[in-house]
Amino acid sequence: MGTKEKLLDSAEKCLLVKGSHAASVKTIAAMAGVNHGLVHHYFGSKEGLFIELLKKHFDTIKPSPCLSMEREEDLICYLTETIILNSRMMIELSALSFRMPDLRKALVSKSIEMRKSLESILQIDKETSVLLLSAVSGLGFHATLDNEIGIEKYIRLIVRSLYENRASLSN
Repeated sequence: MGTKEKLLDSAEKCLLVKGSHAASVKTIAAMAGVNHGLVHHYFGSKEGLFIELLKKHFDTIKPSPCLSMEREEDLICYLTETIILNSRMMIELSALSFRMPDLRKALVSKSIEMRKSLESILQIDKETSVLLLSAVSGLGFHATLDNEIGIEKYIRLIVRSLYENRASLSN
């Protein structure tokens, strides 16, 4: 693994284990086993490192073109996995974005990109995709506070509601 990848991995581990408040350049570099000046060399700044981490993270949760409204179980599985993989990282990156305007812009941009992907793949309108992502994000937030919440049960309710709403609109 190259230095850049080590720094990205260490930044991710630092956020998930120590939280955004402890994510200093020196801490991340020490976790990667490299000089802290390399953060600036590879990413330009601490904010640049987190923007790159955000992009990498969104790439791993990007909805597949194979996802479809025709297969309810696939959508349930995707949303459940997305919450499990995504919630804590999104909370930490969101916290950082209050102090890092370029990270905030990247977060907004990637969120819009994800919403539009879901609209296209699932053939839903903007309002429905916003409600879907808001419900899923909120569930993810609560799941980080209470890991016994039973995510899949609630995802099933959200998806069932989505399907029922879609069916009532087409009648």
